[in-house]
Amino acid sequence: MHPLRFIAFIMLSALAGFVVSLEQAAGQATPTASPGVTAQTTALLVTAINDPLRVTGSDGMVHLEYDLVLTNLFTTPVTITAIDVLTPEGQSLLRLEGDALKAMTRPLFGSTPTDVVPQSGAVAAMLDVVVSPDQVPERLTHHITYALPPDAPALAVIGSREIRGPALTVDPFSPLVIAPPLRGAGWMNANGCCDASAHRSAILAVDGDRLVKFETFAIDWVRLEGPRFYAGDGTRNEDHFAFGAEILAVADGTVAFVRDGMPEETPFEPSKSLRQPLDYGGNEVVLELAPGVFAFYAHMQPGSIRVEIGETVQAGEVLGLLGNTGNTDAAHLHFQLADGPDVLTATSLPFVIDAWTLAGTVSPEGSRTENRVVGPPEPQTNTFPLELSVADFP
Repeated sequence: MHPLRFIAFIMLSALAGFVVSLEQAAGQATPTASPGVTAQTTALLVTAINDPLRVTGSDGMVHLEYDLVLTNLFTTPVTITAIDVLTPEGQSLLRLEGDALKAMTRPLFGSTPTDVVPQSGAVAAMLDVVVSPDQVPERLTHHITYALPPDAPALAVIGSREIRGPALTVDPFSPLVIAPPLRGAGWMNANGCCDASAHRSAILAVDGDRLVKFETFAIDWVRLEGPRFYAGDGTRNEDHFAFGAEILAVADGTVAFVRDGMPEETPFEPSKSLRQPLDYGGNEVVLELAPGVFAFYAHMQPGSIRVEIGETVQAGEVLGLLGNTGNTDAAHLHFQLADGPDVLTATSLPFVIDAWTLAGTVSPEGSRTENRVVGPPEPQTNTFPLELSVADFP
C-alpha cells in the first residue's frame, strides 16, 4: 500500500473507532465535565435576532417582544422541552413548555407549530414576555432544556441537555406615539402582535448576513359591521366594509416612497400580481416620521394616492384610499412602523396610538361572517391594539 494511503487508512480507522466508542459510551453514564471546566458541549446553538422591544398593549401590560433562533448542530432531531425567561436575579417572567411552547415555535420560514429542531435545521421561538409597567427589567436571560433520542449517534459527545442564556438587554427604544391611520368605528386588528400570528412569526434573511423581524408590530386593519367584514358573499371588493376608507398620516412627516399602478385583487383568491418583492405591498406609501422611523401603508386602491415623494404631510392628512392590491385576499390596510424605508429588509418598530376606544376583542373562534366582540368599551391612551382587538377611532 502506498505510504500516504496507509496513513489515511489509519486516520479513518481512528475516527471510526472514536465514533464507535462514543456510541458504546452513550447511556452508560451521565457525562460530567473535567475538573475546573465549566463550558459544556450542547446540541443546540441559541441566538436572538434582536434585543427585546417593548410596547404597552391595550391590556395595560408591557409586552417585551423578541425571537430566539435555535440551531441544531447534532446528529438527530432535538426536542425542546422548556424555555424559561428569567431576570438576572433568577425571577421567572415566562415559562413555555408543552403545547404553549409548540404554539410559539415555528420553522424560520413557515407556519407549522413545532417543538422539534430538525437535524442541521433551525427554528424560531417567539417570546412575548408580559410584565406590569413598573416591573420592566433592564436585562433578561434564559434557561432552555431539550431532549435527545437515547440511541442517537455520538450521544456521549453532548455534555449538557440544558442551556443557560443568552443574556439580553431590553432595547431602550421608546414606542412612537402616533394618531390613528383610519377614522370611525369597528376596525379590527386581524393579524398582529403578540400571539403567533403571520405577522408576529415572519422572518426574512437580508444580504445573506442577518435575519430581520420585519412585521412583528404590523397590523392588518379590517372593518367590522355587526358580526361581518362584508355584505353579501364578499366576492367583490366593494362588498367589504373597509374598502375605500380614507387612509391618514399618523404624524407629521415626509413622503419617502410611493408606489401606484398595481391592480385590485379578487377577494378570497390568491394574488395574481406578485412578480418581485416590491409587489407584496401593492400600492403603497412610506412616510419618514423621524430619523430611522418610517410609516408603511400597503394595499391601497390604484389611482387613489394623493401624495408624492418629497412632499411634507401633517398628521390626519389623507394619503389615499384602502384597497386590495398586492399580497392580499381581502380589502384591508397593512400598517406598521419600521427602521428603514423598505419594509421587507427593515426591523418592525413598536408604536402606540394616542387616543382611541377599545370596543372589545373578537373571539378566536370567529369566521368571516360570524364574529362576536367580547368585553366592555374601554378608552385607551398611548397603547398598542393587540391582535383581535376592535378599535373605534375618532
